[in-house]
Amino acid sequence: FDEETRRLVMESRHPALDFDQLTYITDVADSKALNTRKGPMVIISASGMAEVGRILHHLKNNIEDARNTVAIVGWQAPYTLGRRLADREERVRIFDEEYDVKAEVVTIGGLSAHAGQDLLVRYAQAAQPTNRLILVHGEPDAEIALVDKLKDSITATINYPALGDMIEL
Repeated sequence: FDEETRRLVMESRHPALDFDQLTYITDVADSKALNTRKGPMVIISASGMAEVGRILHHLKNNIEDARNTVAIVGWQAPYTLGRRLADREERVRIFDEEYDVKAEVVTIGGLSAHAGQDLLVRYAQAAQPTNRLILVHGEPDAEIALVDKLKDSITATINYPALGDMIEL
């Protein structure tokens, strides 16, 4: 990083998300106050699958308002709130209460932090695991396809364990 970027990171500010009208909310009370604010705003939250944290409060308070948009960025694991929203379920459970999803839900897939298959294959080729490679994150169809690609690319034994399987290391 250059000096300016290092300074932003040290101030807990994201280099790509730093502009005049952006307000970083780090205090819980300030975050709660967003739920009573009127007028347009954008709430950006990095809360992994919308399962925990302050985003649950923001969703609870805004999901039933058709004027709102919820943007889901990247891949969402099955059975998570983020996935249920991305799948456009009409009702979701937040804090043990059911809510009608009236807000528009959009997905943006190109900004996922998860690597795609080609990048994962290139990484495995560069790392050249000598014994075995265990894949534990992803949906079954995608993982099976990845296993097939990896078998042609590396010499290690590749495991994709099922839920509940145990592997001794």
